[in-house]
Amino acid sequence: MSRIFQFFFSVLLLIGSTLFSGEFAYVTNNGDGTVSIIDTASNTVVGTITVGSGPFGIDVTPDGKFAYVANNGDGTVSVIDTSINTVVGTPITVGTAPRGLAITPDGTAVYVANEGSQDVSVIDVATNTVVQTFGGIGNAPFNLVFSSDGSRVYFTIINDGNIAIVDTATKALIASVPIGSDPWGLDVTPNGQTVYVGNTGDGEAGVLDTSSLAVSLIFLNNAPKGVAVSLDGSKVYITDQVGPSDRLNIIDTATNTVTNTLLLGNGAAGIDISPNGEIAYVPNTADGTVSIVDLRSETILSTITVGASPIQVAVIPETFSVTGAAKKDSFMTETNIFNKLTWAAPDNITTNRYLIYRDSTLIATLPANQQSYIDNNLKRKRTYSYTIIAEGPGGSGAVGKVTLKTKS
Repeated sequence: MSRIFQFFFSVLLLIGSTLFSGEFAYVTNNGDGTVSIIDTASNTVVGTITVGSGPFGIDVTPDGKFAYVANNGDGTVSVIDTSINTVVGTPITVGTAPRGLAITPDGTAVYVANEGSQDVSVIDVATNTVVQTFGGIGNAPFNLVFSSDGSRVYFTIINDGNIAIVDTATKALIASVPIGSDPWGLDVTPNGQTVYVGNTGDGEAGVLDTSSLAVSLIFLNNAPKGVAVSLDGSKVYITDQVGPSDRLNIIDTATNTVTNTLLLGNGAAGIDISPNGEIAYVPNTADGTVSIVDLRSETILSTITVGASPIQVAVIPETFSVTGAAKKDSFMTETNIFNKLTWAAPDNITTNRYLIYRDSTLIATLPANQQSYIDNNLKRKRTYSYTIIAEGPGGSGAVGKVTLKTKS
C-alpha cells in the first residue's frame, strides 16, 4: 500500500450527516462486512461503516477525502466519503476476489489486485469507474505498493511466491522475482531501493533490491504478514502470526536484523503507521482487536475492540492548500503561457522535498525551501490539474491540489 497520513476536519452538521473532527484510522473487518473508525487522539472506536462482503484491502486518497475498500466476497470496491464517514455511490464492480488495493501517489487511480481472476482493475478516481484491467503478472496477485514517484507498482503473487514489478505507464510486467512462500504484505523504503515482504509460508521476510533484483532473507518465526517501513527508512515493522500472542518484529534496515519483538493480539495481520511516524496500528484478525503501538518507546499503548476478523488498516493523510494563477507574458512576437503555483509548508510533517505533478506526470522536484513553481510554455485555454506531494523523512507525507485553466 501507498504512505498514508493525517487529515483534519471541522465538526459540522450537514443535512443530517455528521462531519467528523480529528485524526482517524480505518480498519476493514473481513468477518462482518464493516469498517471501524478509530479516533487516533483517544484511541477509541467512534463509528462503524457497512460496506460490501468480506472487506479486505483499504487505502485513502492523498487528499484525504475518500477511502476505497476492496470487498473480497462480492468482487466490488466501496467508496467512503471521509467527511461524513458514509459509503457514497454504488459499489464498483472489479474482478473476482479482490484483495489488496492501493491509490497512486498523485491520487488519480486505484489499483485493485484480484486474487480470483488473476488480474488487476484500475479505477479512475474522478469517475469511480474501471478504466482498465490487465493481467499476466502471476497466479493470485494479493497486495501491492507503489514507488514514491508512482512509476512502478509491486505486487505480492501469493500462489507463485513472487514479486511482480509493473510499469504504471504501460501496465507491462517489468520482472517477476521469486521472493518466498506465500508472500502477503509488502512495503518499499522511502528511497525506493528496497522492498520488504512478509512470506507467510516459510517464516521469513524477503528483501528485494529494486535495482539488481537480488533477494535476501530474514528469518523471523512462523507466518509474517503485514509490513510497514518507518518514515525515515531506518526500520521495518513486520507482523508475525505465531499465536496465541503474535509478534511485531522490529528490523534495522541497515543490517536487516531483528532488534526487538513486541507481543500483539491473536492473528496479527496488516499494519499502518501514523503521519508523524510515532504510532502503528495492527489489526488482530482472530480476536477482533487492534493493537496500538508506540514506535518511539517500542511498547504496546493499548488494545481496542473493533469488528469481526479485522484484517487491514489505513490512516487518513494530511493535506495542504495550494493556490494558482494563470498568466501570460508577451515579448516581441513570443508569448509564454504559464501557470504559477504557490503554497505553504504542511503543518505536521518535516518536508524534505516537493514533487510536482501535472495531469499525473511528474514535471519537477523542488527543495523544501522552495514553495512556488512556474509551469511554462503551456497551451492556451487548456485545463491542467496539479498535484504537489510534500515528502517527509519517509516518503509522501502531505498532498496539495489545484486545477487551472490557462489564458487565451
